Amino acid sequence: VLWHAALPSDAFAQVVAGRLPGHLWQTLALTGSVTALAVVLGVPAAWLVSAYAFPGRRAFEWLLLLPLAMPAFIAAIAYVDAFRSLIPFYVWVRVTFGVDAFLYVQQAAPWVFAVTVLAATLFPYVFLACRAAFAREAAGALEAARTLGAGNLRAFFGVALPMARPAVAAGASLVAMETLNDYGVVTHFGLSPLTPGIFRAWNEGHLGAAMRLALILMAVAAIALLLERWQRGRRRFAADPADAPLKRRRLGPSGIALAWLFCGVPLLLGFLLPAARLVRWAVLSGTQQAFDGAALAAAAGNSFRLAALATLCITAAAALVAGARRAFPGRFLSAAERVTLLGYSFPGALVAVGIGALVAALAGAGFSALAL
Repeated sequence: VLWHAALPSDAFAQVVAGRLPGHLWQTLALTGSVTALAVVLGVPAAWLVSAYAFPGRRAFEWLLLLPLAMPAFIAAIAYVDAFRSLIPFYVWVRVTFGVDAFLYVQQAAPWVFAVTVLAATLFPYVFLACRAAFAREAAGALEAARTLGAGNLRAFFGVALPMARPAVAAGASLVAMETLNDYGVVTHFGLSPLTPGIFRAWNEGHLGAAMRLALILMAVAAIALLLERWQRGRRRFAADPADAPLKRRRLGPSGIALAWLFCGVPLLLGFLLPAARLVRWAVLSGTQQAFDGAALAAAAGNSFRLAALATLCITAAAALVAGARRAFPGRFLSAAERVTLLGYSFPGALVAVGIGALVAALAGAGFSALAL
């Protein structure tokens, strides 16, 4: 990627002048909005299932992980009917408030849907990270705060949330990286952040411009991580691992209703609504055309094989790095471990562009069989 980005590219000047500002502000706005909404959805749900006892708590502990099984672009397709159903609302806005309001609402709607879909399918990253922090690491401090008379809200905002900040930051970082890498949702709703811009330049034949855009995307990801670490500073929180688990308090009727609301809305948006739409479409398509079970089985087999092989490779690599770091402590391996942790922040679009350029170079050098 660095090699091709350094090559002269006349098209890059045109991209910078005409597209780059729009790509950048859309990338920053989308990433910030999705990350903030994912935190709002994930942190209260994690706190409720960790600190309180209410009917359905055990079910929500695993149900709130289901949105991870719903790819964001599939959820976006499932929301397409709701997006199209806004046409009467657009007409009402134009008749009631005028053309300016109509144009504003029409431009804002794709953003609302894109941010909602991405946040609703990615918030389990925040939920998973915070649930362990709330249930274990903050147990002693929370019990002390409750003993000293702190109420539920004060204990949460004054003790639990600050102590869970590293977990919130970790989950939010994963959400931000996934948002930066997303291609399907943003193109489905007509947005144009950096990732679609990379593939647009590549499809137009401007490989050098695509490489430079990919490097800008990587820089945005790196800056986001560095800003989070700088804002955190040297603050650390430690807990005694021998502490007893947090004792859950029972909720009253109003508390149960709020718990179901804060846990049910993310589940509804991220899994139940898209899944119901997909099931409906599957039933309708099954009645209208012949069901090709063989093709479906072949596609499912390919998916499972790819997932299994990738999981084995990732697990082996992670075990090797972690084991080497533990067996041979030192600055070199410590730095190597930190570098490997940056792999998740390496944008998938950048990897795709780099591998594509490598394959093209191999094919151009006569290694057609190797490239294939």
